[in-house]
Amino acid sequence: MNTRESSFSWKGFAVLVFILLIVSVVAFIISSIEGFITGVIAVFIGFLLSFFRDDIKRLVGISNDSSSEVDESRPLEPSEIKHLAQLEKYVAKGRVKLEKSISKFESKEKPKKRRKLAREIVEGATSLISLIDQIKSRAILLHRPKVAEHYSHIAEEIESIRKKYSQI
Repeated sequence: MNTRESSFSWKGFAVLVFILLIVSVVAFIISSIEGFITGVIAVFIGFLLSFFRDDIKRLVGISNDSSSEVDESRPLEPSEIKHLAQLEKYVAKGRVKLEKSISKFESKEKPKKRRKLAREIVEGATSLISLIDQIKSRAILLHRPKVAEHYSHIAEEIESIRKKYSQI
């Protein structure tokens, strides 16, 4: 009377429970990943909204803030002029020093001295680029785009000199 098809088996029950556990774990992992991805997307959208908040307000027409407009007519304060002039003076001196080093480099014939001068040129160019970056930052803060553009061109020239002599 005890046939295999109709009888209760603990082994079959254990397999059924094991399969249900695996399905439950897989479903939990999938829902966790889905929740994580949803959270990441929500945080990313929040970041974008906060980052572009002023642009969105201006686009929609909510904000009538005039602080975002560039005030080209604002006169510079004496301390700002002095600091900018001092930085420009350092850059001018650095460029002269760099030119002298380059002319010395061209006149030297010994490879050891040429390498030493090339290293000095690279170091001088690097310090000049950092000074120029300070001037550009200051010019941007003072709403002087022409000054920043002028020094961007100078920085490009010095960067090409630095690359040329760093290969030697």
